[in-house]
Parts: sequence; C-alpha cells; structure tokens
Amino acid sequence: MTKTVKERAKRGARTLEKRRKVAKRVSILSALIFSTGAASLAWSANPATDWEGSAVESATLYEVDAYDGEEAAFEEPILPKETPDEADAETLATEEASEANAGYSLHAHGAETHETHVKHVEEASAFRVLLDKLELGATITAVGQQSDFDAVDSGIDGSLMVEVEAFAELTERDSMRATFKVGMGDGLGARVPAFCGFNAASGATRNTYLNQFWYERKFGDGERWRARIGYLDLTSDFDTNAYANDEYCQFLSDAFVNNLTFECPANALGGQLWWEPNDKWSLGVGYSESDRDCVEIFSRGVAIAEIDRRVQIGELQGTYRGYVTANFTPRESLDGTRDDLINDGWGLSFDQEISKYVGLWGRYGQQNGECCEFDRALTGGFEFHSFSEERPDDILGFGYGIACVSDEFAALNEDAVDENHFELYYSIQVNKYFSATPSLQWIDGVGGDGEAEVVWAPGLRATVAF
Repeated sequence: MTKTVKERAKRGARTLEKRRKVAKRVSILSALIFSTGAASLAWSANPATDWEGSAVESATLYEVDAYDGEEAAFEEPILPKETPDEADAETLATEEASEANAGYSLHAHGAETHETHVKHVEEASAFRVLLDKLELGATITAVGQQSDFDAVDSGIDGSLMVEVEAFAELTERDSMRATFKVGMGDGLGARVPAFCGFNAASGATRNTYLNQFWYERKFGDGERWRARIGYLDLTSDFDTNAYANDEYCQFLSDAFVNNLTFECPANALGGQLWWEPNDKWSLGVGYSESDRDCVEIFSRGVAIAEIDRRVQIGELQGTYRGYVTANFTPRESLDGTRDDLINDGWGLSFDQEISKYVGLWGRYGQQNGECCEFDRALTGGFEFHSFSEERPDDILGFGYGIACVSDEFAALNEDAVDENHFELYYSIQVNKYFSATPSLQWIDGVGGDGEAEVVWAPGLRATVAF
C-alpha cells in the first residue's frame, strides 16, 4: 500500500511538472507570435527603418523567452523526499533528456525563424530604397502630315508614339535606365522615298517593345570615366547636338536629328566608354550589334569613336565634335559586283550660341559611296529661343540639308540629282507638360530622282511629357 502511494505521488509530480513546462512553451510561442505581429504592424505604419527597429525589439523579446524556456528544460522536478528506486530513476532520466532535447530543438527553430525574418526585413528595406530612388516618366507624341506626292487624293499620314521611361540612380556612381515604346503609323515615310525622311518620331508597331535597358558606372579620380552596357541607343551619347537631336521637341526630319551618313542601327545590345580628362574635352567609343538578333555580335556590328571639345566665349557656350564610324555588316555594292563591303565614314558636328536668343548648328558626314546611294550629307540651321517674355519657352527652328548622290549611284541613274531639304518649325509650349509644333518641310529631288516632283509637307506635332 505504501509503495503504491509513493508511485502515485511520483507520477503526479511528473505530470504536474510536464504541465508546467507545456504552459511555459505555450507562453514562449505566444510571445513570439505577439512580437512578430507587433513588428508587422510597426512596419505598416512606419518607414523601413522603424520596421527594422521593431524586428530587433521582437527578436530581443524572443531571445529572453527562449532562454527561460531553455532553463526550464533543465529544472529538476519536484519529487517526494524518498529516493526513487533504480527503475524509476532510469525512467525519469530518460524523460528529462527528451524534454531537454525538445528545449534545444525549440530554441534552434526559433533562431532559424529569427534569421529568416531579419533576412526578409533587409530584402524588403533594399527594395523600398530602390523604389524611393526610381524616377518615372512618359512621352506621348502624335504627328499628322499632309502631302500630295504620289497620291490619288490629298490625305494626312499620321503616327503615334508612346514612350515610358524608368531611371534609378542607385549610388553616386551607379545608375540604370529602362524605356519601353509602342507606336503606330509610318507617317509620310511609307509614301515618299526620300533620303532625308519626314518623321523620325514614327514607328509602325502596335506591340510594346523594349527600347533601352542599360547599366552605367562612373569610376576613376573625379569620376572622369563612365562605362555603359546593355540594350542601348548609341545616338543618345554620340553625334548629339543642342539644337538638332530630339524628334519629340525639335526637328522632325531624320536629316536634322542625326548625321545621315552615320548608319546606326536601331537600338541593340552593346556598350560604350567615355573619358573626360577635364571640363573641356571628352573622348568616347561605342559598339552595338547591327541586326538585333545576338548572332555574330562582334562581326556584324556598328562602331563609333568621337572626340568633343567644349568652348565658352563669355557666357556663350558651344560644343564641337569629330567622329569616325563603321558598319561591319557586309553590304552589297550598288552595281551588284560585290557583297562584302563595309560602310565606313566620318563626320563633324557643332552647336554654338551666338547670342542669348540664337544658336547655330551644323553637321557634315561621308560614307562609302560604293554601297550607298549618297556618300556625303551637309545640314545646318539655327534655333531662336527665349525671344518673348510672354512665351519664354517657345522655340523657332530652321534647318537646311543636302544629300549628295554618289558617283556609283549617278552612273546607274541617268537623271540622278542631289536631294535638297528644309524644315521650319515653331514649338508652342502650352503648359509644363504639353507642346504643339506646327511645321513645314520641303524636298526637291526626292531619293536622288531628277524627275520627281517637289514635295511640300505641312504638319502638326503634339507632345505630352511628364
């Protein structure tokens, strides 16, 4: 009878101890759940730094509770003063060892959970920092132009182009840019086979496509070097011009956006490197594939090397550029006797302020006449700006150009003539986001054809940029 009472007392004591330990673990888990919930609420109401602080506080609270749980796993159970027999002692030791292992397992799981939580906090914080640095913009450009050239009736040819841009300055030295486009309509380019082109802002595709996606890094003393790699547009940094380089707010004709003899393909995979030894000089080299299919990238591409000289006369600024170019994609000669020609060439460009209100610009270039219908192109003009206090952002621009047919083209076409082209536009800045630009273009000798009629092309461009 006495032995039975003692055994019941031992079993009761062990049962009581187990319940106490279970209650302790429940309190530990409750504290963990509460602290995690508190961290989540703190993040939703505060910036990322507050979230991290809440995570640290919850981790501290959990560590204290886990430590208590670990100690509880090693506490000696309350037993009667009588020494248990050998079998009971062995059973009790086995149970205590299992409970101790459970305590260690719970602690290890809690530490792993905490590390995962902190990792998620850091990743989310980095993402929030990137979003804070992200700059978004969009440009919507609609163009309508009219011409009677080779048409039964007088009609208007239009185009619409939408460009969305995302830019992030990751650090003082690192930046990224991505642009997407979707467009409709070729404008007059589909009907008038001119060397110069009428509408550089057109694009006949209804599908959204990647226009640019690149990463740029500045390095060296004073950050005089910068390298860019990705899916890029070489003309965004090469052959630039302050007064004739943007089809969305300056000239519409291709002849006045870039040098006609620079046979640069559409945006493609490539890279570029620029060095500015001082504030007056810049030197750059660039390369991109020519057909955007990522096949034979280094044998079928376009290369350019440019040197720029910036000058300042009083408060009047200007930039003078010289460059050499080469398109390594094999070309066929005009007479069909060769199919391995490389279209190489060179060019010059300048833009110069001559007063507070007037800027002059010009370009000249040459290319391989064996494979090109014209081998020389000369363009130039002026921009008249800030001429009215009532309309300080309005711009008046004029450009004239000539594309000279090559000897090879003239030998194959008896009536070959040089193509002459001019464009006059007036950009009206209606408000901060919207501008309307009426323009007039004229071409004589379209496509080098001496018998072609003279083309007049009035037009209107509307641009929304934000």
